[in-house]
Amino acid sequence: MLIAGAAGCSPDRAARDLLDRADSLMESRPDSALALLDSIDAGAISDRSTRARYALLMSQALDKNYIDVTSDSLISIATRYYADVDNSPELMKSLFYQATVYYNDGSYDHAAVDATHAYEIAVKLNDHFWTGKTATLIADIFNLTYNYDESLKFRKVAVDAYAKTNKESLHRWTLLGLSMDYINIRDHEKAFSIIDSLQKLDKHTVTDSAFTDNLIRTCFEYNLENRDYQTAKTYFNKLKNYNFQELSAIDYGNIGYVEANLGNSMLAKQYIDSARKYSKQDDAKDLFAIDIANWEYLKSNGTKYDIIDYSEKIMHTQNAIVKKNAWSVGIRSPTKFL
Repeated sequence: MLIAGAAGCSPDRAARDLLDRADSLMESRPDSALALLDSIDAGAISDRSTRARYALLMSQALDKNYIDVTSDSLISIATRYYADVDNSPELMKSLFYQATVYYNDGSYDHAAVDATHAYEIAVKLNDHFWTGKTATLIADIFNLTYNYDESLKFRKVAVDAYAKTNKESLHRWTLLGLSMDYINIRDHEKAFSIIDSLQKLDKHTVTDSAFTDNLIRTCFEYNLENRDYQTAKTYFNKLKNYNFQELSAIDYGNIGYVEANLGNSMLAKQYIDSARKYSKQDDAKDLFAIDIANWEYLKSNGTKYDIIDYSEKIMHTQNAIVKKNAWSVGIRSPTKFL
């Protein structure tokens, strides 16, 4: 009915009306916003500002509906248009979603540049929500490129920014990310403090199944890193029984490593075989988790030559991970804006 009513106008006017409606639904009903945007004939839009707004809103709707985009052909329409207006909210959002596209594509150097620019604008606008959002993306980029100290710095910025909004769910998610940052730098005391506070939240308040799943997963990884293998196993079983999402090759590799350390060779071997089954042959992180677990298994069940061979294999896989995630040192450091 709404679409039919708009169709009697010019293509640009009809598109603007639908864009207004999609924008109003973006936060509360992103699926409906995406449906409205899908109904627009983008090729018929002649006005540059309308095309740019369509590109931005469509990119936003795809992201909010968990549809990962790896091509910048759409969002670049918005970034090129809004680049003429320095420090505008539209440029900030366009840069953020363009950074997200690069992040999805594994182009972390380009993602870092655009995310940092978006972060600078958010800070200048004193927009706490977007400061938290952009800082989280920067933290994620640093995390994936093994720069854990920088990841920690920006995660703290995001936690503080979200605390100034009424976005309690985002604040919880960012705290969970912060606990992982502390695990990565082996500050187990601070990691445990955050995890413990999140576990004590009222279960009637936290109804997000994805958050609960990730909290259990974080508890598993915390105890794994802390070498409390029996507790790690307990949390893995909780994760498996919660059954929110399929376990990954890394999950199976990690529990294989745990069982090997507990002396349960048969279980360790079963989990390592499962890790191989679910692994992607071009994913170095999957292969590394399997190699580490198998190396631990071979320490009790293999020959010294097996162990030497696997030590070399682990080094090869680790070098592949570093090479894949290496990114330009020429990028300006976002930390100067803290």
